[in-house]
Formats: sequence, structure tokens, C-alpha cells
Amino acid sequence: MKNYTSIQHNHRHKMIERDFIESAIVNTPELSYKYQIYILKNGYTVKKHYRKTLSAAYKVQNKNIGE
Repeated sequence: MKNYTSIQHNHRHKMIERDFIESAIVNTPELSYKYQIYILKNGYTVKKHYRKTLSAAYKVQNKNIGE
């Protein structure tokens, strides 16, 4: 498996009751879907999305974090 360089582009977090929810947008220029969005809840990956544009990645992040 090839290791791709990835650069963290944006990070958001929110506390809902006892759950710590965070989202990170990671830029991986070598892949066809350049932006990966990770949704973590209490440190565990809950969802993982792939988008081609940064604006689409922001929309997914805002939808899941709710800010």
C-alpha cells in the first residue's frame, strides 16, 4: 500500500452533552478525491467522506458539526 502525503486543512470541534465531536478536513493531492473529511466522536472515527472540492468538504463538515 502506497503512503500518500496528507495535509490537515481544517479542524472543528463541538461538545454536545458528554460527547466530544470533532471533524477534520485533510488534503491529499495525489488522489482523485482530494479532500477527506473525518468525523470523530470521543476519539473514534464515526464517518469518513471524500470530496473533490474544498467547498463541498466544508458543507459536509458544517452538516455534521452543526455550526
